Amino acid sequence: MSLGSAVDTGITHNYEQKIESAADLPTDDVLDAFSTDFEARKGETQWGKDEKVGDVKDDGVRVIKVYQDEIAPTVQPVATQQKVRLEIPNFDYDLLIVPDVEQTGNIIRDTKVVGKSPPGVKSGNPQPQPHHFVQMTAYAMATAARTGEPTKGGVVDYCVKTKTAKVVPVPVSFTESDYTYFKNMIALTARQIELEHFVPNRQSTLCSRKYCGYFAECEKDFGGRVKE
Repeated sequence: MSLGSAVDTGITHNYEQKIESAADLPTDDVLDAFSTDFEARKGETQWGKDEKVGDVKDDGVRVIKVYQDEIAPTVQPVATQQKVRLEIPNFDYDLLIVPDVEQTGNIIRDTKVVGKSPPGVKSGNPQPQPHHFVQMTAYAMATAARTGEPTKGGVVDYCVKTKTAKVVPVPVSFTESDYTYFKNMIALTARQIELEHFVPNRQSTLCSRKYCGYFAECEKDFGGRVKE
């Protein structure tokens, strides 16, 4: 999580100034922003027993270099990290949503640092991870609410942190049915919270001792064991 956040900080640092300048910063400037953020976070991060902080940071350096070389030149941002309070029917609270990047053409963009390529790459038809698509749907709704114009699509840039780093851009599109599903799931989640029905999702990639601070309570209440 710290690596992904630090990579995002570096990329955002470039795009914030590019809104006006229409030019990318030197890659070293982006790496400086990444490094500063990574160093600030590393002391608060629960690192895995097999993780070496220096190696993790090197992963970030490699993916940023590829991103700045291959992706950044193709993107002209018009907004970054814009906070939007989204109202959902049958939900008593507003959702605070912060889309990563909105680029020209009403396209939203997000960056994910991952350990392997997304599904479908070998067949030439890459697909976003399901939970990433849900997140992008929220971003699309929030951006449309802020701008008053429909979002025309999005891209998830998967930064694959292999020894030979690569970035796989995965296009996504949205339908009214996608928006309806998102709103219904939010309303259902709200109802579960009201009833204090907290159902574990052990199949989720985020369900682990590393990423969830409530794994002990989850094991106590529901049994089983949360993966490392």
